[in-house]
Amino acid sequence: MALSLSSPFADFAAVADAVGGTRSKNAKRDLLAAHLRDLSPADLASTCAFLAGRALADQTAKLGMGWVQQSAALARASGADQEATRTAYLRHSDFGDAAGELLAAIDRPGAGLSVADVAATFAAIAAAKGSEQRIGLLENLFGRATSDEARFIGRILSRETRIGLREGLLEEAVAAAFDADLAAVRRAHMLTGEIGEAAQLARDGRLAEAALHIGRPIRFMLATPVADAPEVMRRVGDEAWIEDKYDGIRAQLHVHAEGTVSLFSRDLNEVTRSFPEIAEAAATLQTDAPLVIDGELVPWRQGSVLDFASLQTRLGRVRPSAELLAEVPVVLVAFDLLHLRGEDLLETA
Repeated sequence: MALSLSSPFADFAAVADAVGGTRSKNAKRDLLAAHLRDLSPADLASTCAFLAGRALADQTAKLGMGWVQQSAALARASGADQEATRTAYLRHSDFGDAAGELLAAIDRPGAGLSVADVAATFAAIAAAKGSEQRIGLLENLFGRATSDEARFIGRILSRETRIGLREGLLEEAVAAAFDADLAAVRRAHMLTGEIGEAAQLARDGRLAEAALHIGRPIRFMLATPVADAPEVMRRVGDEAWIEDKYDGIRAQLHVHAEGTVSLFSRDLNEVTRSFPEIAEAAATLQTDAPLVIDGELVPWRQGSVLDFASLQTRLGRVRPSAELLAEVPVVLVAFDLLHLRGEDLLETA
């Protein structure tokens, strides 16, 4: 069996620079498609995540490393002190550009970084137990990187590649790379929640196999405003359902077969611990699990919805106090069943 070697990370940096250097959407798409086409499956998933500004392919995973730790790692790798590191960042307003500048004059012996090297380091940082271990891992990565590689490592850590690449254009590049139907790529991305997985399915001609994963949020389907009622009927046909619009926050509830509950916000962050009353109530749905419900979190007391200002007191509280839970109880108003007992229902009326 032939070995599948990982692509040089320098190639990723060069392509990203080329994409950032053109304003043409078609040129961006074609540059990306040509690059994605020849990557190994593992590199394809990692590269798509990097292009989307994510260090980890799993969008629900957390790197667990903030600015203080990142700047400490850069300072150690470059030999600069913390003040020089901070000054470089303020000069560029971009951690990646600061990293590129500070590491530009340092010779790095040995083989260059591969995409797999960078992905493995990010995974190790996410799994690390302490701050010092995370800093050491990133210091080592920066210490092996060229200036251009460091620039994009820093930008990925900042969750913004700054190359003028929208998510939709990345989907177009995946479709072009593997001669796949764009609508099928977008559907696979929505269902799996990961552009890298959608790209792998496109590469293998298996987009029809894309499926929702319990515990991994799918991208939220948002409403589209229309001018008037006749336009609604033109879009949906002669029969339509009308529902109340609740003034809360969008949420997606996942109940696993074994009863584990996960609640996700519109930005796909897990917020289960922030709304323990929802998790407790959802556990009673285990007999119908696995299931996924789309809905709206609203403050609710004695059969009535409270104002949005009440809900705002709950937002951002990772572990709300018993007093706050009693003062502002929250319910999930379900308006769509996306998955039930192993069957995806997104296209079922």
